[in-house]
Amino acid sequence: MIPANTHIWIVAGVTDMRRGLTGLSATVQTALDKNPLAGDV
Repeated sequence: MIPANTHIWIVAGVTDMRRGLTGLSATVQTALDKNPLAGDV
């Protein structure tokens, strides 16, 4: 269950899921300017 105070971020566009967790977390950091380890979804 997701806690009530969790932010859910949605980005429109194409994502290459073959990049793995490291590549996807780098995308979060650059595209959204967010910390991928902050606990948000």
